[in-house]
Amino acid sequence: MRKRSFSLVLLVLMATGVANAEAASRKRPKAELDAVQVSRVSAGTSFEQALRMLKLGRVAEARALLRTQLKEQPGHLEAHRVLAQLLLDGGFDAEAEAVLGQAQALSPKSTDIALTLALLQAQRGAVAVALTTLEASRASASGDAAYLAFMAALCQRLSRHVQANALLEEALAVTPGKGEWLYAQWLSRRALGDAAGARMSAEEALASGQLAREQARELKAVLRREAAPEGADEDSP
Repeated sequence: MRKRSFSLVLLVLMATGVANAEAASRKRPKAELDAVQVSRVSAGTSFEQALRMLKLGRVAEARALLRTQLKEQPGHLEAHRVLAQLLLDGGFDAEAEAVLGQAQALSPKSTDIALTLALLQAQRGAVAVALTTLEASRASASGDAAYLAFMAALCQRLSRHVQANALLEEALAVTPGKGEWLYAQWLSRRALGDAAGARMSAEEALASGQLAREQARELKAVLRREAAPEGADEDSP
């Protein structure tokens, strides 16, 4: 099962006070609690009903209510968020992608929505589409190092190494010394023929102590080979 990066449902439930209501309800006898829950399910908007259904564990009904809410009120951003998460949890990635696309159109500044949508698109092989998705919300992600690094990774998959290197420089300015990003920067700088820059990235990546064993071994071998006198046996100690 794929690991999901965002727990939107929990955030929404907490924001709407449902978690507090649950804590208060623990004091009631079970029979009374069940009666109260059932009576409240039909109250309020479709979105509010959906949240109550979630508290009862009735996920399919919650999804249906959220779809109803979006038909009634297409601009309801939180309904998009919760429905997308439920669809992802249920494995309905195609519908989740469509819902997230609508959500991004409503709120281009919401970088969490853009990241989730781009991840889905990249996972199905639509890398260029995923990059376009991230670029649409790029103005709101200037200080988000993970967002910038993800954009860089997509650029690398499209062989756009100039853009990837620039994005990694920006990400590393926010979060210096991140080993995996320095390794990625080494890849792009090497592809661009920037020997000095690539060597610096490799050295900093190794110094971070954060690389996977194979990555560290690769960089050490490259640096050793570059440092060896021409014609020397690179396998000698």
